[in-house]
Amino acid sequence: MKTWITALCTALSLASGAALASANPVVYQQAWKGTGATAYGSQFDPGGNGDFAKTYDDFTLAADTNITDVHWTGAYFLTERTTGVSSFLIQFWSDDGGPSALLYSSTITNANETLIGRAEYAYDADLSSVFVAKAGVNYWLSIQATLLFPPEWGWSEGADGNGLAFQDFGTRSRLPVDMAFSLTGQRADLPEPASLLLVGLALTGVGIGRRARARR
Repeated sequence: MKTWITALCTALSLASGAALASANPVVYQQAWKGTGATAYGSQFDPGGNGDFAKTYDDFTLAADTNITDVHWTGAYFLTERTTGVSSFLIQFWSDDGGPSALLYSSTITNANETLIGRAEYAYDADLSSVFVAKAGVNYWLSIQATLLFPPEWGWSEGADGNGLAFQDFGTRSRLPVDMAFSLTGQRADLPEPASLLLVGLALTGVGIGRRARARR
């Protein structure tokens, strides 16, 4: 009996870990436009130019959602990649006809940079804490690389969206494009899969205990 219980607990524990790893589905996506897509400068240069470029794109979700991860595509241009990005600043902003008040900020030092094109890279990052997005509310996302100039780093164009983005480059301008990114998270009104597994484990334990007592 003890061996069977131990095996069951181990299996449920592994399943719980797997659920945690894959618990958060994609809740919003604007696909990358592909190799050669335009990249729009979004960079902080610690070497002198400072906060010279930032690009924003908007999104709206159908349900209250705890956003936990951000995935995006970017590229280096002007010169070839040298040391790479040291960190990314990921921010969410309110909407007032464009990016307005800052709502959330997270600095990411490891975004798992992966080459996917000639000079294009895929990135993904866990946020330092969840961003709670309300249903039906329009938000703006900005992704800005910290990198010595040159080269310049830009957020790559996406193939989906509403055809509106903004860029700060000295002054703020409207861009008739969309950026490549996706968001993963968990609807606020749904329990996490790992929590459901733990409940199942507890109920299984109760059932085993009752059967064991009945056999005595």
